[in-house]
Amino acid sequence: MRKLVLAALTLSAIGCTKGEPVSEPTTDDPSARTTTAISPMTPEELAAKCDVPMYPGATAPQGMSHMPTKDAEGAMRYELVLATKDTPQKVADFYAGKLHLESKIIEGQATVMGNTPKKNAVIIAAGSEAGQTIIRVKAIAYSH
Repeated sequence: MRKLVLAALTLSAIGCTKGEPVSEPTTDDPSARTTTAISPMTPEELAAKCDVPMYPGATAPQGMSHMPTKDAEGAMRYELVLATKDTPQKVADFYAGKLHLESKIIEGQATVMGNTPKKNAVIIAAGSEAGQTIIRVKAIAYSH
C-alpha cells in the first residue's frame, strides 16, 4: 500500500512542479508562515512534520505551502514549498545525502523519493522557475 501511495505522490509532484501558487493575504514577513486555515505553522515546523531537514538558506514563498490534511486511512499529508538560488542538482544532492535516498535528474527537474527515518513516504521535487529553484516537499505520515 505504501508503494502505491509513493507512486501517487510521484505522479502528483511531477504534475504539479509548475503549478500556480495558492493566494492568501499578505503578512509582514512572507517567509515566516505557510498557508493555513486552522493554526499557523512555520516552515521549520512543517519540515519537521514532513521529517525532512530545511534546505539551508531557503525561504518559504507566501501562499505556496499547505496545512496538513488527513486522508481516509488516517495518514497525514504535508506539503512544503521552498525557494532557493541553488541549482536543482544541488538541492537533490543535499536531500539525497541527508535522507540516504537516491536522486534522479530528468530534463532539469530533480527528484528525491523514498521513506524518511520516521518512515514517512516523501517525494522532493526541485525545478527552476522564474530565476530560482522551487523545492516541493510532499510527505505522508502514517501512524506509527
